[in-house]
Amino acid sequence: MESISIWIAELCVCAAAVSLAEQLLPEGNVKKAVYFVMGLMIVTSFVSPITHMEKLEFSKPDNSLTLNENTDWFNRITEDLFQKEVEKIIKENLSEKKIDFKKIEIYTDINEDNCIFIEQVRITVGEEFSDRVDEIEDDISKAFNTQADVTVK
Repeated sequence: MESISIWIAELCVCAAAVSLAEQLLPEGNVKKAVYFVMGLMIVTSFVSPITHMEKLEFSKPDNSLTLNENTDWFNRITEDLFQKEVEKIIKENLSEKKIDFKKIEIYTDINEDNCIFIEQVRITVGEEFSDRVDEIEDDISKAFNTQADVTVK
């Protein structure tokens, strides 16, 4: 940070010198020669950080914690949205078959490739649908390629 402030100060001094020379020097060849020298001075000032580049040590900031926190947050949000969408599909499927449910629970996980998959679906239905438990489990298992548990209460 200190090197940047020195560089900016150098540029300001050059700009002030050019401004002063412009005011003090008479018109003619001398002024043109001084402008040429001042131009070289300004170019040198601009290029000076590049010439000292090998002396600078660039350290990579440790953003792993921030990156992991952002990734975890994004994964939680995405997983939640995914669960809600699966729940919506299941509700539509059950309502088409005229099956009333009491509760739907969807258990998901994210693998190492950040892909969300459904581990298990649990559905609670009323006792009047106890004869259709196998049918509901089969439909959910086939639709989502996962384990489905239907509980009667």
